[in-house]
Amino acid sequence: MTRIRTAIIVLVFAAIAGCGKAPDSSAGTGAKAATLLYYQALIRHDYGEAYTAIAPESKAKITPESFAKLAKEYLRGLGFEAKTVHVYTCDEHGAEAIANVTLSGTGIHRHRFKDTIVLKRDATGWAIVLPAKFGKSR
Repeated sequence: MTRIRTAIIVLVFAAIAGCGKAPDSSAGTGAKAATLLYYQALIRHDYGEAYTAIAPESKAKITPESFAKLAKEYLRGLGFEAKTVHVYTCDEHGAEAIANVTLSGTGIHRHRFKDTIVLKRDATGWAIVLPAKFGKSR
């Protein structure tokens, strides 16, 4: 339920931020590639590389070791082994972006999981902002 509530809040924010404005000239500046890099590292269990893709404010709250533990829990919570990542939308609005991702794989129950992630851009590029409940029970 919390994940649904978070997704709704993110979508409402995206709708409000985009209403009545001309298309942002920064569209397509690398947020989609950063999202893909992060999720591909996660499903390869390369938690060090995934950690490098998160935003400084997220790194300030979590050590690489804690991130690895939470990433394992996140993947376990999917209920299947994710094999592929598809970023089906990535809307950039200035220095913020919202990406929608589908993880696909094999397993007994379900084989797809949709996720939404927020990114921020700074002088070094795009980075993932970890949700407050990352890796915790859904």
